[in-house]
Amino acid sequence: MGSIGQGVLPLIFRHIAVDPQQITIVTADDRGRAVAGEYGVQFIEQPLTRDNYAGILTPMLAAGDFLVNLSVEVSSVALMELCQAQGALYLDTCIEPWPGGYTDP
Repeated sequence: MGSIGQGVLPLIFRHIAVDPQQITIVTADDRGRAVAGEYGVQFIEQPLTRDNYAGILTPMLAAGDFLVNLSVEVSSVALMELCQAQGALYLDTCIEPWPGGYTDP
């Protein structure tokens, strides 16, 4: 929940009719916890990896839900495939690989 996430959260509430209980932030570190608390949003400090992302996110995603990915080093393609399987919508700021994807020959 870096600077982009902290800036986007207020915009979501300003422009989309959503209840704070409908939003869960899953993040690798403590940054943004205060902003999430200010809006009453659940905050889970758990880095997503190749091995755990599906187990963490699948219970949170149902048909018609929306995943907004503002992370780095979390595979956009993996998240798109998970959302497609769950019938959830997906929005990303870029196409991000798993760690090492930019440097792995």
